[in-house]
Amino acid sequence: NIGAESAALNVTVDLTAPTVSSITLNDSALKAGESSTVTVAFSEAVIDFNKSDVSVGSGTVSDFTSTDGGKTWTGTFTPTANVEDASNVVTITGSGYSDLAGNAGTDKSSANYAVDTQAPTLLGAIGTGSTISLNYSEALDSSNLPATAAFSVMAGSNAKTVSSVAINGNTMTLTLDSVLGSSDIVTLGYNDPSGSDDLEAIQDAA
Repeated sequence: NIGAESAALNVTVDLTAPTVSSITLNDSALKAGESSTVTVAFSEAVIDFNKSDVSVGSGTVSDFTSTDGGKTWTGTFTPTANVEDASNVVTITGSGYSDLAGNAGTDKSSANYAVDTQAPTLLGAIGTGSTISLNYSEALDSSNLPATAAFSVMAGSNAKTVSSVAINGNTMTLTLDSVLGSSDIVTLGYNDPSGSDDLEAIQDAA
């Protein structure tokens, strides 16, 4: 029997690898207590993309989810505690994901982001006349000064009142209401009013 003619069959062949169009963080200068949303956009929908395909500097990243069929994915970056590193990137490894046709992905790295979760540490203190100078490990925030009432000063058995606070680079200067004695043993205390990361706390310039 002679078969009937059939219509031509069009076959689409997809050999194009999916690429990462962009990697963005909504916060590229992270401090203690902060996190950042990481958004990864692909040239087309992809499958099998997860956090094992992603490496990050100075922190960890959560699982990624997509709400548009696999073309755009979001996750959360959490910085590591007690780290100060100005050079970090998010890197996507293409071998773990593919497009719907099975083409393996490609690699890409994000723009730089900075992490500073390291609190300044007190290195030393010098009392002279009616001032106490505190030297810290890094530059302090001079635009948001801690409240004078947050400090307590004992010179021997005498309490001193802090009348003003000034910051210049790594040095904080407390001005007292009276002069220190030459033989006074000075005890200095500080109590963060809220106990959290806020503008009234002693904090670095970050």
